[in-house]
Amino acid sequence: MKNQDTSDGNAPKSSPEERFVEFQYTEMKDLTKHFLTLIAGTLVLTLTVAEKLLGASASETAKTLLGYSWASLILAFILAGIGLTGIFFAALAARERAVFGFAANYQKIARPSYIAVDLAGILYVVALTLLVAVGILRLHVS
Repeated sequence: MKNQDTSDGNAPKSSPEERFVEFQYTEMKDLTKHFLTLIAGTLVLTLTVAEKLLGASASETAKTLLGYSWASLILAFILAGIGLTGIFFAALAARERAVFGFAANYQKIARPSYIAVDLAGILYVVALTLLVAVGILRLHVS
């Protein structure tokens, strides 16, 4: 379905919808899938080594910070999953011009999806910062 207008001698031009599906959707899908794996791995790792992170005489502050870190990781995972789902529906709308039989604008679907993935990234950094704070507290208590 490419536009075959090559009057200026350049390669055929594609529509914004086709470019979105061919590049942005593909790249965001791969990026978000890897990001979901990273978030899940970080969560599993910190859950596994929580006792070592906190130590035998962990302060309430360290426990609270670790709890907030886990909450941030879980929320980041959820937001990244929502973003991935939204990007899929945006690509569906771009290709089919409809989602579930309703006319849909792919840009209106993609925007909140990008925001969800961005917020997931911010929460991931917050979670890592909280983990560093737990480690610093552990060093000062020991």
